Amino acid sequence: MKDLFVKLWCRGMCPNGRVAIFFIGYLLFLIVYYRFVRIWYFLICENESFKNAIFLFKIYISL
Repeated sequence: MKDLFVKLWCRGMCPNGRVAIFFIGYLLFLIVYYRFVRIWYFLICENESFKNAIFLFKIYISL
């Protein structure tokens, strides 16, 4: 995973605009993904019911 990140970083620093845009999109994806995982983990571990977590997940998707 780290090697992939380094490769994307090096390519993102190059003047190739398409790759730079892809790299920015990849970073945004990582930010959203980790936020989602954190919320999902919090819902499953803190709430008493899994159905409640799924319900809140659907609300999160719809936002």
